This record gives sequence, C-alpha cells and structure tokens, in this order.
Amino acid sequence: MKNNNNNNNLYSYYIILSYVMYGLIIQNYLSIEIINYFKINYNSFLLINILTFSGALLGFILSSKFNLPILFLFISILFNVFIPNNFILFLIIRIISGFSYGIILFILPNSFIWPLGLITASLITYFFVPVLSWKIAIYILFTGFFIFIPLFYFPKFPKKKSFKNNFLINSIITIDSTVFFLLVFNIKHIIMNKLNDINLTNTYLIIFSFLILLSYIFSEQLKKSFNKKSIIMLYILIIFSSFDYLYFPFINIFLQTTKLNLFLNHENSYNENSYNNYIYIIIGGIFAGILSYSNNIFITLQILSSIGFILFLTKKF
Repeated sequence: MKNNNNNNNLYSYYIILSYVMYGLIIQNYLSIEIINYFKINYNSFLLINILTFSGALLGFILSSKFNLPILFLFISILFNVFIPNNFILFLIIRIISGFSYGIILFILPNSFIWPLGLITASLITYFFVPVLSWKIAIYILFTGFFIFIPLFYFPKFPKKKSFKNNFLINSIITIDSTVFFLLVFNIKHIIMNKLNDINLTNTYLIIFSFLILLSYIFSEQLKKSFNKKSIIMLYILIIFSSFDYLYFPFINIFLQTTKLNLFLNHENSYNENSYNNYIYIIIGGIFAGILSYSNNIFITLQILSSIGFILFLTKKF
C-alpha cells in the first residue's frame, strides 16, 4: 500500500512539474508566431522570458507567505484564457503565470527540468499551431484544472525559509542552468534563421526536445556510477560542441542535460541543504533571458560552460 502511494506521488510530481515546465518555456516554441502577431522584434520578445522567470523567482521566494498554490494556479489559468492584442498586457499575464509556477515549484521535491513539458510544447507547436494558430498552445494551459486534484493531495515538502547554501554549488547550478536555458530560449530563432522553413524548424524542435528526454534517461543510468571524471568529460564535450552548426545544438543539449541532471542528483543525495536548488535554476533562466541579447549565443555558451567547468574543478567530492 505504501509503495502504491509512493508511485502515485511520483506520477503526480511528474504531471505537475511537466505542466509548470510547459508554462515556463512555451513562448520560446512560439517565438516566430508571437513576434508576427504583436509586430515586435526579437529583442522585445526576449522580455517574455526575463519577466516570466522573474515572476517565478518572486513566487518561489514569497511562497512561505502565499502558500496557496491551487489559488494562484487558478488565477493563472483564468488570465491565460484571455490573450490580449497588446504586448504589454501579454507580458503582465506571463508575470502572473510565472508567479504561480514559482509557488508550485516550492512545494515540489528537487529535480531538474522534467522534459515531458518540453516535448508536449514541441508536439503542439508542430501539429496544432499551424492549423489552430499559436494561441492554442497558450490555451493548453487551461488543462491546469486537471492538476488541481494531484496538487491538492500532493504531500507538502517542508522547506526552510533560509536560502543559504554552498556558494560554489549554487554558482555551478546557476551557470549550468543559464547555459541550458540559453539554448532552449533561442533554439527556434537560431534554426529558423538557418532553415528559413517553419515546418522544418518545428520538426527540429521535436527532435531537440526528445533528445532532452533521452539525456534525462541516460543520466539516470549514469548516476549509479557518478564520479568527477565523468562530469569533467561532459564539460569538455559541451565546450567543444558549442558552435554555430546545424546539428551541434542536438549534441550540446544532450550533454548539457546529462551533466546538469547528474550534478543535481548528486547534490540532492549528499547535501541536506539542496532543498532550494529550484531557486538557482530559476535565476539561471533569468540570466539566460538577459544573455539572449548577446550577438553570438554560441560564444556565450562556450564562455559560461568554461566558467562552470573551472568552478567544478575546484569542488571537493
């Protein structure tokens, strides 16, 4: 009976986290469509990520005062049903949504980016958006009503109010998360500029998202034999795969997800203060939004990965 409850909690966890991840990143799989709809440039579009993740950070920090995830999820769903014609109002809605996602993340056990949310986003973008417009991908957030039940019964994981932790570990998580989100945020824009074909680009996103799932599964196998050398090798491969070639993002995202998930699993197992890893992942998302204004995303990836690598080499295991 206890095993069944644990399995149910695990399924609920995956469902809730997948929904949150979908809500946090869906705009990036719709970047071309949103830019055309609001008649904005790419630099303006990038504000969506910065503000959405800033809202999530605020929600996570204030979650102890507003420990009502179901209420804020309900508010977020209602706001997402109405897509305004004004870009500023759309940004405000994304901030509110991000705030609710941050509150929900606070009650979940630590993990990395569960990839089902990304895969769902890529499939909806490919199969439904061309037929029903990009708004359908936002309306999908209306399915949040179906996670009310698992969210209501989901066991609350008590977390301390303090966000103090090992500075080195926090820095590595933040930098590695920034590198991950930097590629996720910009992949559609990058590939669209190369292929100049929206259908091929959306197909690319599906493969890209499934590789994140495969790397997640791969890292789950590797964690049984975790050692510093394996992480060092992954860092080196990531640095050398951070080039502006069509197929390199596939390799890069696979290695990134494998390495970060391995590191987070290790810290969650051996560090009693790892409860707040989400806050550094969210901060990484904010930094990624800011660094997306860089003229060369891949050089930025190389620099950040190199910094993360140097910090990792100084960590004692």
